[in-house]
Amino acid sequence: METLLPGQGVISSWRSTDDPEHAWSALRAAIVAGRPTAVAVDNFHVPFRPAYGDVHSNHLILVYGFDDERDVAFVLDATPPRYKGPLACRHLRNARRSDNPTEGDRDLFFARSAIAHRQLDDDPGDLRLDVD
Repeated sequence: METLLPGQGVISSWRSTDDPEHAWSALRAAIVAGRPTAVAVDNFHVPFRPAYGDVHSNHLILVYGFDDERDVAFVLDATPPRYKGPLACRHLRNARRSDNPTEGDRDLFFARSAIAHRQLDDDPGDLRLDVD
């Protein structure tokens, strides 16, 4: 475990799994416990990213909620173009399980690192973030 925010008491560690159901359960449990969670995604599968459907690349977004009736997750992406709002759960699942493949010569810089359902588990101590 490492300190994410030195002096703030936030402890974090990366979780990774090959089991998509375990990854999904762990993410949902963190959200239900009130802990917004950073997850690794492949931009190729994220509709609000400029690389959607074009270039495979690692990226991080914050998941802060779910609406099961609409089958969406609520996410925050601080990297331009910034986005805050719903993301269809099917897109989130695809983006989290991507092998992030290299396709031809064009995306060698961005690809070749499996996403592997990585998420940043944390113990925020007394720190609370307002994502609303």
